[in-house]
Amino acid sequence: MGWPVGRVTGTELTRRRLLGAALGAAAVLALPGGSPARSATGACWSPRQDRTRLPHGVVGGYWTYWSDPPSLRRVHPAYNVLYLFHAAPLAPGRSDGRLRWPGPTSTTFRTGLAQWRSAGGVVLLTVGGADAQVRLPDRQATRRVLASIDAVHTALGGFDGVDWNTYEADPAPPVGELTWASAQLKRAYGRGFAITTPPAPHLATDRVLCRTMVQAGVLDLVAPQCYDAPASWDPQRAVDTLRWWAEGLGQPDRLAIGMGLPGASAGSPTGALLATWRRVRAELPQTRGAYAWDLAADAAAGWPFAEQVGRAIRSGCPA
Repeated sequence: MGWPVGRVTGTELTRRRLLGAALGAAAVLALPGGSPARSATGACWSPRQDRTRLPHGVVGGYWTYWSDPPSLRRVHPAYNVLYLFHAAPLAPGRSDGRLRWPGPTSTTFRTGLAQWRSAGGVVLLTVGGADAQVRLPDRQATRRVLASIDAVHTALGGFDGVDWNTYEADPAPPVGELTWASAQLKRAYGRGFAITTPPAPHLATDRVLCRTMVQAGVLDLVAPQCYDAPASWDPQRAVDTLRWWAEGLGQPDRLAIGMGLPGASAGSPTGALLATWRRVRAELPQTRGAYAWDLAADAAAGWPFAEQVGRAIRSGCPA
């Protein structure tokens, strides 16, 4: 499918050439410019100096196109980071690196994304995830992944970063390929292009991957999926998990926490959400924030994550 390409500015041509150098013979489309950097942090937080658009107090939510998610205009205002879930292989099990965005690309949706970003919100494209295993077995496949990300970027009118969710594809994460791909994205789109990932909370291999990428300067936020496991909603267990990750990364201010919601798989009891965040904030105050799996579940439950955890994070003060 050919994506629409608009007028190419000088800045876009520069990005196009940079990404083209990484992709080799792969076709590269024009990269529309992003909106000006703008903080969406709460009053009690000090903004980071990492030059990405990610706020210090991250309140993220996964927008899953298949689960009747709320329209962008109806997303609770506490949210400031939107994860578009997800870029997936062209066919199930395909491993050549070619991806597609199965979600909407209508003018209405593109306009909604542009308005979200212009209001200070951050939009990230998730690559991979459940039932969409993205493998990076070699450099050729990685180049195709980059070309696909570029095509989706153009189709949606731009976004602010990529959320790597490739953990279900390989027994061991492709450290070299993910590090190289992230560096190419930052080189093409600028250092402000955010790279994030939601690893398994307990796997040492995932922690090694994230530490390597953080040390290489190409990973901005690590948010372990603290759900989908028995008692994963327990506040002390969440703190212990994040402490283990902080020790491994060496940079606790790169950490956030993923929370499951009632109605989502293995979600947390509603009453545990705020208790978990309070414990995390008290014992690991450098934690950047939290995300919810997923927006549709939060909306269906009356926005408990946004109202409780989101407002506490955005204020930056104990709730």
